[in-house]
Amino acid sequence: ATIAEAMEGASAGFGLSSGAYLQSFSVASQEDNPQSLAFNGDGTKMFVVGMTGDDVNEYALTTGFDVSTASFTDAFSIAAQEIRPTGLAFNTDGTKMFVVGWDSDNVNEYALSTGFDVSTSSFTDAFSVSAQDTVPQGLAFSTDGAKMFVVGGTGDDINEYALSTGFDVSTSVFTDSFSVLGQDNNPKGLEFNTNGTKMFLVGGTGEDINEYALTTGFDVSTASFTDLFSVSAQDANPTGIAFNTDGTKMFVVGIVGDSVYEYSSVSSYTNKMDKTQLDAVTDANHIVLGNDLDLAIVFNLSSGTTVPSSDGVAINYDANVLNELAIAGTDYDADFPATDKVRITAL
Repeated sequence: ATIAEAMEGASAGFGLSSGAYLQSFSVASQEDNPQSLAFNGDGTKMFVVGMTGDDVNEYALTTGFDVSTASFTDAFSIAAQEIRPTGLAFNTDGTKMFVVGWDSDNVNEYALSTGFDVSTSSFTDAFSVSAQDTVPQGLAFSTDGAKMFVVGGTGDDINEYALSTGFDVSTSVFTDSFSVLGQDNNPKGLEFNTNGTKMFLVGGTGEDINEYALTTGFDVSTASFTDLFSVSAQDANPTGIAFNTDGTKMFVVGIVGDSVYEYSSVSSYTNKMDKTQLDAVTDANHIVLGNDLDLAIVFNLSSGTTVPSSDGVAINYDANVLNELAIAGTDYDADFPATDKVRITAL
């Protein structure tokens, strides 16, 4: 068998390295100044908040995460709390909705008696972020709601808050911040991957999406810039960002076209093999990885450890053959349970 034959899964989500524009959906009939967007878990509902209507607009998608199938269904006014809304987020089951804006400088919390149905929303609480920034631009939460993140338009940073009760903004305490000024001086929307090891920021000045790696999930103090993806061909003033569940699609909203733009979103050259498949690789087979020369080899994914070189697994990069990687050796049984995977990825 060859390595190429043993591969399963040629790409992984939540990456910008091989993203591509797919299609768009206009929200101009509801909002001509859209600022942020969100989806429910299966992508059959989409939500857009805007400054003109000061409301959250709800759309139904007949095919999940396919904006071409979207149709407007309802709207909920948040004008009593915020007339310049910029960020939107939900908890996991959609029974709570959060809107941030730079008129009140608050994160406003709403209860939804029916999950992801904005017509059932009612205001419950607010938390001021004015001590950190008076122009809050974007909003995101960790998966469990124990951390909240607000983009600061004045400080050009990401402000992190700890919530002693998940998704309860009244329990928020400021903990840290991370400057994004090196990438953009007009930061907008914000999103994370599921485990918080990747952060994505909309750059209003650069007209792009900036990607950051976090060595500790949802800890912005460990963030470092890694990549960017331009959306200028679609909109010169992007404001919000969202992903589908597995990160293979990215969605950006912008106020020039008043549209939601859909992109493929994958990290290229991520390949996985289990122990049986590795055992079947008996020759010096090669896998073409692409143009990235920085490679990460991760063994024993369940424990997150790397197989020591003394265990006889040979990882050889051939600089004379453009971007090819050879793997040989079978003396890795003790550290490589059959249920685990080998991941080869271009960073």
